[in-house]
Amino acid sequence: VTKTGYTFVGWYETTTFTGEQLTSLDLNYVNEPVTTFNAKWDKIVDIPTGNSLTYNGLSQSGVSTNEAYTLSGDQQKDVGTYNATATLKTDYVWSDGTKEAKTINYRISKANVTIVANDINITYGDTDPELSAIVTGEVGSEKLDYSLSREAGKDVYDILSERLPDAGAILHCYSEDGA
Repeated sequence: VTKTGYTFVGWYETTTFTGEQLTSLDLNYVNEPVTTFNAKWDKIVDIPTGNSLTYNGLSQSGVSTNEAYTLSGDQQKDVGTYNATATLKTDYVWSDGTKEAKTINYRISKANVTIVANDINITYGDTDPELSAIVTGEVGSEKLDYSLSREAGKDVYDILSERLPDAGAILHCYSEDGA
């Protein structure tokens, strides 16, 4: 007996599949009333996998939800590697044939923050104009603290980050020409 997408559990005398599972039948029911036996099937569910996420300042789910299981430990906000637990509901079985809770690993990676220094022109002997840059990739209300400076006599200026957002970020610094 097969049913696509399901695994056979056993035969029961009740439609609620309670009581003792039938393991054998006495086929010598000559004058017995008709008895109906009910087949119990569990739906097969794929084992969930962890999501690869990027820090966005909000709580994120590291595992996709499904009606077949409940999740715990799947909501996190900060950068890191985490474990969630998926526990099957009644009438389901994992695709590996087991019913035990599964541990699913997932990761939240650092956000990418980019600082691009704006080009400036300066004539020898003049004072430096205000140095400026464009920052992209900041997350929500978290702002990158940085400063711009130029050493006298140099053709380039430095971008110094004083503080990255608490959850961390990968910092990319460039001049407008990509250097």
